[in-house]
Amino acid sequence: MISSLIGGPIARFLITRHGLEPKVIRQPDVGVTYDAKTEEIGYYNMLSTLFWLNMSLALGSLLQTGLRYIGANLPSLFARSLRRLS
Repeated sequence: MISSLIGGPIARFLITRHGLEPKVIRQPDVGVTYDAKTEEIGYYNMLSTLFWLNMSLALGSLLQTGLRYIGANLPSLFARSLRRLS
């Protein structure tokens, strides 16, 4: 985390110190372009997202159970954070 906080100002200093400029100035692609087709958020998209979230949680639980069976004990960070919220 410290490197990401320090890296930006150091890079800006070096760029201004050496007078660096991009050869081609392009408009950055941020967000959705005007020509792109956007998808509406509907009930099917929500159900699909919840399904894959549950599948990933179930797979992680199975993986942790399997690792615990062979003797590897990994911390359950998500469960700990949920306990702190309640």
